[in-house]
Amino acid sequence: MHWLMSILMPVVCMWIVVSADQFLFFDQTATWKGDCDYDAKPRFGPTNWKSPVDYVNGKVYMRHEVTNKPTTKKIAVQMCMWQSGGPETCASCKDFTQDGVYYYEWGPPSGWWNLKPIDYTKAFSWVCVVYKDGSCGGKLFQKGCCGSHCYTGSDLAQHVGWKFRATVYVVSKGATFAPPAEWTGCPDSWGCGSAVAATPRFAVAAKKDAPDIRALTGGGFTIRIPSDGEHVVEVFRPDGARIAVRSGEGSARYTMQRGEIGPGIYIAISRTVNAVSTWRVIVP
Repeated sequence: MHWLMSILMPVVCMWIVVSADQFLFFDQTATWKGDCDYDAKPRFGPTNWKSPVDYVNGKVYMRHEVTNKPTTKKIAVQMCMWQSGGPETCASCKDFTQDGVYYYEWGPPSGWWNLKPIDYTKAFSWVCVVYKDGSCGGKLFQKGCCGSHCYTGSDLAQHVGWKFRATVYVVSKGATFAPPAEWTGCPDSWGCGSAVAATPRFAVAAKKDAPDIRALTGGGFTIRIPSDGEHVVEVFRPDGARIAVRSGEGSARYTMQRGEIGPGIYIAISRTVNAVSTWRVIVP
């Protein structure tokens, strides 16, 4: 019996997992200049956060990378979202004083502060990382676009100009976050560096693009992509390192031979025009 079949039979052949557990909401690099010329685009994932998957009562995770901060002034950071007509919601605040990579868990969006109730079945019209003077109760660390909420000090120019990259994942209610491979410094409790460290940008796969994975005699496996359009297939080691990448157009089959991989747990990801899928592959 093939090694895959010995694993598949006890779980009713549910070896391929097409998951909606999490999605990348935004990944933005910008320079904070203290003005209002900033919006965290592009944004990814579903428009409806309530159905069919409950993200409203899930959790939100951010990786916040700061470089070239000119001073050590304490800055508070939070994530805020707006919808057309005025609904607004913001997560709690975290703070930083210098360059570094910071990781934040902001809990369920249902528990965030809001000015007007958010309709989580509709898209957000504006999303941004908000910076404040010192604490969550401080003034917005900017000039313009915020009226009486703007920073009033005369020294704004000497403190702004840092570069940042903000990457945010949203995880559904009850699901376990699978951090992407590059989040190597995030808290151990998040599972960084684990076998599921490589995760897709979108987690909802179209059925017609679902792959066919088969065992090879003597070890290894093949991945067949039925997509009619362009696609990319990647395979990652347990430590998050990518060991293979294949791309093409139309239906294709890719093989990972025993000589290319050793025993262990691997992550295979396929990206097509319609969706992204991820699987956990066990090679004994």
